[in-house]
Amino acid sequence: MLFCAVLGVGSQLLCMATIIITLALAGQFSVHRHGAVNAASCFLYALTSFVSGYVACRFFKQMGEGFRWVQCVHLTSCLFAVPFFVLWGIQNTVAWMYHSTQALPFTTVVLMLMVWVFVGMVVIKKIYILLLTLFRLIRIPADRLGRHFWKEFFS
Repeated sequence: MLFCAVLGVGSQLLCMATIIITLALAGQFSVHRHGAVNAASCFLYALTSFVSGYVACRFFKQMGEGFRWVQCVHLTSCLFAVPFFVLWGIQNTVAWMYHSTQALPFTTVVLMLMVWVFVGMVVIKKIYILLLTLFRLIRIPADRLGRHFWKEFFS
């Protein structure tokens, strides 16, 4: 499971880095706006979370342990974000103690945690279920459809 989560997070970071480099080459980041790359990376991390969830769970399913894919999603979501937030939180706390202007306010910290929780944890799971349903990897039981559902549809 850990191997699949590492593959998922690596594919997400690769996708995110590719988009940021493409945007930089296209001239979307201004020299005068210093936080533009940081803001773009936070936004793209949340936006590309479906990549990590899909890649990790797809490899996990191919390895034959597909029934525990929800645990794989949660591990994938936490594998990069939790150590990053812990180290960043320590650094931001030290910056608060020294009254630095580089420290982020508490409301921004709460907002970033909410984005991670609602986008990173919930959307990965929902998009993976949607993709599995679209590609028919989840079989729909016949009793849910009815035996002759097509007769009712065309009559």
